[in-house]
Amino acid sequence: IKSYANKTKSGLTTFQRTLHKVNTKMLKVEGLYKWRSVDVSTKFFAILVALFFVFMFLPFRYIFPVIVVDFFTTKWQSEGSTLTRLLQAVPLPERMPDFD
Repeated sequence: IKSYANKTKSGLTTFQRTLHKVNTKMLKVEGLYKWRSVDVSTKFFAILVALFFVFMFLPFRYIFPVIVVDFFTTKWQSEGSTLTRLLQAVPLPERMPDFD
C-alpha cells in the first residue's frame, strides 16, 4: 500500500507541476492580449498583421513547408522558438486573477 501511495503522490506532484506550467503560459498569453507589456504586445500584433498579409497573398502550399522546417529546426536553436522568446518577455500579473 505504501508503494501505491508513493506512486500516487509522485503522479499528483507531476500533474501539479504540469498545471503550474500551463497556467503560467496562459497568464502570459493573457498578458499579450491585455497589453500588460506594450512593447511585446506591439511586436505580437505586428507579427499577426504580417501573417495575415502573407496568408492572404501566398497559397498555403508554399507556407506549409516553411512552417514544418521551422518547427523541426527549433530544437537546434539555442533560445527556443520565437513564440517562447516572446512569451518570456511578458510579465506575470502581480496578483493572481479571481475565478468567480
